[in-house]
Amino acid sequence: MKVPRQHMETILNEVPGVNTSDKYALIQTKAVIDKFKTYGFNVSSYQEARFRKEDKRNKVKHLVRMKIDGQMGVDREIVIMNSHDGTSSLKLNFGLFRAVCQNQLVFGDKLLPTEKIYHSKQNPWEQIESFADLVHNKLDEEQKLREYMMGHRLSAYDIEQFAYDAVALKEKDMSIVLDPMAVNLVRRPEDIGKTLWLTYQRIQENIIKGDSYRKLSIRTDENGESFEKYVTAKKVSDHQRSIQLNKDLHSLAMSYV
Repeated sequence: MKVPRQHMETILNEVPGVNTSDKYALIQTKAVIDKFKTYGFNVSSYQEARFRKEDKRNKVKHLVRMKIDGQMGVDREIVIMNSHDGTSSLKLNFGLFRAVCQNQLVFGDKLLPTEKIYHSKQNPWEQIESFADLVHNKLDEEQKLREYMMGHRLSAYDIEQFAYDAVALKEKDMSIVLDPMAVNLVRRPEDIGKTLWLTYQRIQENIIKGDSYRKLSIRTDENGESFEKYVTAKKVSDHQRSIQLNKDLHSLAMSYV
């Protein structure tokens, strides 16, 4: 995949934000991408946060996914999160992309913890190379785990509990959630089934993409009177929040293994 032209200046940026300290040593995203390319990874998608101030241009938080292979309808990926303004360290995660539903998943720490690398004067490349080696060493384990999930059938009780616990990861107050089982909504024929893999895929997609379960919201009208309104769960668009939720959802799925 070719990175869109409007984002290339962020990836290529070598100038840190104006508010960074003297101890800050920018780790350029382009250099990280080039390093992973030597391990066989290629860019599969790119996102970056919006910015309002001009001095944030080319420096805001951004997320790059690089895939290594495709099998059984999925690609294993390295998920790179970085910024050039001092608001985020370089974070590396091991993830998965499922083509049929465009799901972009991130594995929990049980399989491979997040690698966090600070923008400092120390050499970061040893950590980056170590992470790439760990990913390669985990490929067979991840495939066996996925095959087990595809063959492991859940009971109706387990699916209901999975759905409730998954929504609880996103919502602080479960008392306002009207129909948590709606997060188990089937969006396509390929997702019909009661295996751990399909249950996890359905729930992950509905949690991240939103538009499934409903919540009770208290609003105030123009006269200052309170009234109740039902709202549909929103999409998780914040990159950092999405990654953490994905990791938590994968850890939840692993509790059924």
